[in-house]
Amino acid sequence: MILAVSGTSAPTSLSRRTIASSLYLLPGQFAAFRPSLAFQIFPYSTNCDILLLMDEKFISENNNFRIKIVTDFDFDQSNPLNFQYLFRYTITITNIGDVSAQLLSRKWNIKDAKGAVNLVEGPGVIGQQPHFGPGESFEYSSFCPLPTLTGEMWGHFNMINKYGQSFKIDTPLFKFQVPREFIDHY
Repeated sequence: MILAVSGTSAPTSLSRRTIASSLYLLPGQFAAFRPSLAFQIFPYSTNCDILLLMDEKFISENNNFRIKIVTDFDFDQSNPLNFQYLFRYTITITNIGDVSAQLLSRKWNIKDAKGAVNLVEGPGVIGQQPHFGPGESFEYSSFCPLPTLTGEMWGHFNMINKYGQSFKIDTPLFKFQVPREFIDHY
């Protein structure tokens, strides 16, 4: 998520969750609050008071589970001179049914802007195989490196319920894109 406010002569507060900072901006500048928890001042060519660039959000529901995915570009960890763009995704998995289940493994298809598709699969997510009681959620973040400015990802989680029945929950297709305001920096 990037929160930005254009240049003014008065203090402006930007906040994300419980973190807030105040700063002075000069006309023609905006401050961007990036996921790295750092502010950075950039030239800004429009005269709007507030620019709010939200993360992309993707949601799907199937087999009594809701999957919500939010994507974000990691400016600080990307290296465009080497065609390395790092994107973060945060996934929230919620059991919306009434039967407990456990996530056993995942399978991802990752497609870059050139059409190359890579398959990634393995046990659990971020080293865990979470259990979901009715109404319970699990959230995690991970990263996807791409050689292009855009890409997309989709897949599924392999699950087992408390009765020993296997099933899968499909994720929505979610997209990655370097925000336009950063392209000029590359």
